[in-house]
Amino acid sequence: MPSELKCIIYEARNLPIMEKSRNRTDAYCELLFGKAAMGKTETVYNNLCPKWNQAIISFEIIDDEELLEKFIVIKVKDEDVIDRDDVIGTVNIDLSSLLNLNSNKTLKCWFPIYDIQQGIRGELLVEVKLTFVRDESIAKTLV
Repeated sequence: MPSELKCIIYEARNLPIMEKSRNRTDAYCELLFGKAAMGKTETVYNNLCPKWNQAIISFEIIDDEELLEKFIVIKVKDEDVIDRDDVIGTVNIDLSSLLNLNSNKTLKCWFPIYDIQQGIRGELLVEVKLTFVRDESIAKTLV
């Protein structure tokens, strides 16, 4: 059944200082579904607890199998003017729990921002909503 997936990035807390000489972090998030880039937040400058309150993207999923096989991947990054942006860490969200018919199809919680070498590097408050889209052609035939 076709569905719409919406991801809202609210805020992060306890991010590490990424620019030691200036005691700051310029954070933003990139969202991927599987390997496809889906969007990114604005950069919040000079803040270890940035607030975005920003819907990254809404996109349609045709096949429920995608929800079982793919993850939402959120890369939290530090923007750099001169060098390549640094990855602070990553959040991986498994969507299979949203397919349970008894659930409210919304997941909102704090996820650890994890880096394979440095461990947990803060937390990210994210909300993921799954809405099943009614097929209009089927609905018309039932009337």
